[in-house]
Amino acid sequence: MKETKLTTQELGELRIMHDIIKREQWKLGLVKENTAVVHNGIDWVKTQENIISLFNNAWEDFIGGICASKKITGKVSVDMAKGVIIKQDESKNS
Repeated sequence: MKETKLTTQELGELRIMHDIIKREQWKLGLVKENTAVVHNGIDWVKTQENIISLFNNAWEDFIGGICASKKITGKVSVDMAKGVIIKQDESKNS
């Protein structure tokens, strides 16, 4: 596995996006369990699921753009604590 350091700006933007996604998922989980007490709760849940999906797509697109700019191909993961993109070893089976 090869690690590539993220710039301070890239890491900052990823952290913000990660925080937003986690916050929205938390709200979804809370309302999903209490749809009766939220106006149009079931509709809100469906909408929120779609919004979270859009956020996740934006996250993947952003990481894809970083990888393209750094000429990283294949499957990757992000270590937010270390601030690196990790290229996965594709020869190993999970």
